[in-house]
Amino acid sequence: MLFFIILLALILGSFIGAYTYRVPRKISVAKGRSMCPFCKAQISWYDNIPVISYLLLKGRCRNCKKPISVRYPAIELASAVLFSVFYLQYPLIEKNIVWLSDVPYSLSLVFVLFLAFVLLVIFIIDWEQQIILDSSVFWPLLVSFVLLLLFSENHVYLHLFAGLGSALFLLLINLITRGRGMGLGDVKLALFLGTVAGIWGSLVYMFWAFITGAAVGIVLLLFKKKKMKSQIAFGPFLIIGFIIFMFTSSFLSRFFVTF
Repeated sequence: MLFFIILLALILGSFIGAYTYRVPRKISVAKGRSMCPFCKAQISWYDNIPVISYLLLKGRCRNCKKPISVRYPAIELASAVLFSVFYLQYPLIEKNIVWLSDVPYSLSLVFVLFLAFVLLVIFIIDWEQQIILDSSVFWPLLVSFVLLLLFSENHVYLHLFAGLGSALFLLLINLITRGRGMGLGDVKLALFLGTVAGIWGSLVYMFWAFITGAAVGIVLLLFKKKKMKSQIAFGPFLIIGFIIFMFTSSFLSRFFVTF
């Protein structure tokens, strides 16, 4: 099963690489096969095998020998790692996203892997382009809401409240800073993540998002990669915080109760 998950993740990772490059640039994902950005030669299927083709071609186009961006195998490997970790640690994730225990196992597992896919897509696009697409947030939000409504009706209102609370908090920051401290894309993402996480989970992932965001911001300033007035995409840190929540929430809740 793990081999199948890794294989699926590599294939999806190849799609994610193309999708996250094309969609922000208004290029249709259905518009033919991938091509070399230098010589415009179409890439054959045997040169488009995730990771393997990159290694066999030594990171260069077969036709013009120009270097292929390491972005693509990196995304494929990141997809394989993320899917594998989510699959292997599913019992821990289920313990932290408590309403998943109400959903049938097979459907719940598919949803967790779907989360891996969505989080990776949002992370890459926001990191590279500083935008969060409506489709990458609202469709997953709808899927989450339907699952909550069908299998965990008792949690629906609390989770919607958590999603709205998370979104309103970031919206307040957006309004106070006039968009310089927080984008509206982050507000939409918080609505989705908060709905999945619930009230306690929202506190956890928000906390870690601000901690990791501040830490990375300080490092970038120290190494002069960014200036004080430079904008840094916050969506990736919301996602990092959410992933930390997925693996630590139950432990943290026990710790604070004991404390």
